[in-house]
Amino acid sequence: MPQAEAVAVTPAELAAVAARVPGAKPDDIRATPIPGIYEFRQGAEIVYVTADGRFGISGDIYRVADKHNLTESRRRELRLALISAIPESSMVVFAPSAAKYTITVFTDVDCAYCRALHRQI
Repeated sequence: MPQAEAVAVTPAELAAVAARVPGAKPDDIRATPIPGIYEFRQGAEIVYVTADGRFGISGDIYRVADKHNLTESRRRELRLALISAIPESSMVVFAPSAAKYTITVFTDVDCAYCRALHRQI
């Protein structure tokens, strides 16, 4: 999978951007391949902010050369980290003796789509 180009920024730069974004911590901020634009994340949600913290941008960043969606790659990375942090002892696991595939589902019991998924699986 193609990765984003590395952009070198100092921890002080990240802290300065975080200080300008209400509710942000330095760990929530990371450089993007676009100078002056930083990723601000909360959980697996991503928005972009300008270095001065005055503007936020909602949307995905694509690398034009290969049409790679850098934002979706980052979301996938964050989701996997969040799921990995949940211990199996906190999960309800339905498993056959010889599973060919694994699916991880987060369910909202009030969601009609979730109920339909459970009826079908």
